[in-house]
Amino acid sequence: MARWKPLPEELDPLVVQLVAELRKLKDDSGLSLNQLAKKTGFSASSWERYLGGRAFAPESVVRALATAVGADDTNLLVLHQTAQQAWVASRGLPAVQVEVDSSEDELGSAASSDEADDGVGRAVDDGDVIGGGSFGGRSSAGRRIPSFRTIGALLASALVGSALTVLVIQPWQGTKTVLRPAAKTAPQHYDCRFTQTGGKWYAGNSTTNKAAVTYGMSGPDVAELQCLLQRAGHSPGDIDGTFGPKTLRAVIQEQNAANIDLDGQVGSQTWGKLRG
Repeated sequence: MARWKPLPEELDPLVVQLVAELRKLKDDSGLSLNQLAKKTGFSASSWERYLGGRAFAPESVVRALATAVGADDTNLLVLHQTAQQAWVASRGLPAVQVEVDSSEDELGSAASSDEADDGVGRAVDDGDVIGGGSFGGRSSAGRRIPSFRTIGALLASALVGSALTVLVIQPWQGTKTVLRPAAKTAPQHYDCRFTQTGGKWYAGNSTTNKAAVTYGMSGPDVAELQCLLQRAGHSPGDIDGTFGPKTLRAVIQEQNAANIDLDGQVGSQTWGKLRG
């Protein structure tokens, strides 16, 4: 496994998690940077920047890596979208209009790792734009490059969550229809009732010490995690039992402070630190 250099301290936790996931895919594949460059069409020097946190990997790069190593990119692209928003927001950049530099082909000419980035996550020698996803980009001719990413699960969730009306057919009144407001589901709220047993802290929602809890999950285990993160001084936002971006940031902050793997995923190691 490669011995990676520490990531820049100013990186948003969401970006840290994305880079950690990309590094893990690369390490697990056993590919060198040069081999990865040949399989993906993006130069080794660009991979150095993306995996070193000095440039933000566009969606095309993330997809290429997943394809090269035979990994499912669904969750990775969801993480990429949220990390991209954090990257742009942390730099006070507009969410669009990064032009392509087409002066070099994707593989480039053995460019040095010292090549300059443009400050918004674009590797100059690749001709990539930040935000191949929802933020889009522009070609060298100034044309807008649309995104064609579709994540079925997210779309279905959005449609259900944003439904405002239901259609009710009343056969005894012919074809008349009535539009009624859909019932709104109140957000779940959990309490943090801390107790200490056997030297371990519990918040009254779950007693697990090893359950795998990851981004997008919900329920008592997540609520327990949020309470323990809050107790550790890392705000997860509302204690609502939903593992969203704020909880993810808090998890990464705790993992960084505890000097354990920065992957944003909670398992026995992270539980142990939070309960101890």
